[in-house]
Amino acid sequence: MAYRELSMTVIREVLRRWLLGGSLRAISAQTGVDRKTVRRYIAVAQARGLAVGDQGMLNDDTVFAVAKRVQV
Repeated sequence: MAYRELSMTVIREVLRRWLLGGSLRAISAQTGVDRKTVRRYIAVAQARGLAVGDQGMLNDDTVFAVAKRVQV
């Protein structure tokens, strides 16, 4: 499968669903993003200090930082 860069909107949606307690499989099915890719974005978000239930921490700066780190 070819490499596909995700838009900021899709990344925000993946992280939002995870922060609300969604599973990797459910997030993958709902957003159309591969499960391994979802896992990679979540791992970077966790390294930045996000945890399930921290919806208020999801802002443009956080989404941009996660995207930048994963898409290097």
